[in-house]
Amino acid sequence: MSPNRQRIAIAEVCGWRYVPERDVSYHTPAGKVVPGPWIDPQGEPGQLPDYLHDLNAMDVALHTLKKAERRLFVSILWELQNGSPEPGDDVDQVIWGCTTASAAQRAEAFLLAHHRQMGGLGGGTGER
Repeated sequence: MSPNRQRIAIAEVCGWRYVPERDVSYHTPAGKVVPGPWIDPQGEPGQLPDYLHDLNAMDVALHTLKKAERRLFVSILWELQNGSPEPGDDVDQVIWGCTTASAAQRAEAFLLAHHRQMGGLGGGTGER
């Protein structure tokens, strides 16, 4: 999956909506005409966060995961970083691994956890 596609997929999981630019009939709750194609979870137009490079954006995204997805996220993140399953009861190692992960690693683990929890890798919209 391309970096742009990853960014779009995370945004969609977090509640962002794509509105084709040709559809100028959409108005926000505040009555503004949408100037671009993306609407944030609060219904306002905006630019998609740069999830693959911004740890703050990934922090916001991670808060959208449900409990089962969070546990899966940690396991996947550990495996992405270390190439092996979690080290069992060594919680300190797991915590350290999570806190030192890059935004791109967190983004990949986020998408894998979400899609596995949803039962596959399908869904979402096309490349934009």
